[in-house]
Amino acid sequence: MPPELPFTLPDPDRYEIRPLQLEHENAVRAILAHSMAFHSPMWTPMYPRDQAELAYALFKAWRPAVRCFLEAGLSFGGFDKHYTSTYADPAPNTVGWDHTNTEASSETLLAQMDFPLSSVALFKDAAHHVPAGAM
Repeated sequence: MPPELPFTLPDPDRYEIRPLQLEHENAVRAILAHSMAFHSPMWTPMYPRDQAELAYALFKAWRPAVRCFLEAGLSFGGFDKHYTSTYADPAPNTVGWDHTNTEASSETLLAQMDFPLSSVALFKDAAHHVPAGAM
């Protein structure tokens, strides 16, 4: 039985928190990149015209760090248990971003993030080595 959470989920019948696995890597990177590029109080004002390009760059740059977090086994995600894919033949954790579309809006990129993961909490401890340049 999972430990009791110190808070309640908005709708426990719809959402659940569970450990993140390496299979969630692309979804985690997309959530981080999208959030930072379009909703960050620091990055969004710095890149008011190049947000899609920033999202693509962050998506790529986050790969080594996210792998470290996921391999540590201490990271968790909020999953929508009722999520249904918008694609006829979905692949798990699909991020359908066209990295050449530099004019893509926040809504466009969000619509192309086809997975039930809705939030992430990334953790690691000092026992898990982070390769140079990963952070």
